Amino acid sequence: RTAVESCQNGRAGPHLPAREDAPIDPPTGQPTMAGRNAGCTAREGADVNSTTSTDDQAIETLTFEQALARLTALVEKLESGRLSLEESVAAFEEGVKLTRRCEALLDHAEQRLQVLDEETA
Repeated sequence: RTAVESCQNGRAGPHLPAREDAPIDPPTGQPTMAGRNAGCTAREGADVNSTTSTDDQAIETLTFEQALARLTALVEKLESGRLSLEESVAAFEEGVKLTRRCEALLDHAEQRLQVLDEETA
């Protein structure tokens, strides 16, 4: 299973493969419901998007230099070709957020410089 597949309880979330000792359904040869859910780490009723807002808040507190350093590290990881598809998509999503943070900080700095320039003119 991938990290974004939904488990049998219908929730998206991180997943591990079914246990090797999971009960097998004889007609299908597949793990039973208990076996299929054995590796599901998404809890019933859990908000799987809760980490996204936390990550967004963390990104919003980064300085320009911190965001740029994280963005550079992400680009290097993506260019290495060693990430899975899911890891690549997650890295790309984080990269977009970091890019937006850098742009916002640069825009703010530019506005401050314009104010100073107008005051000296």
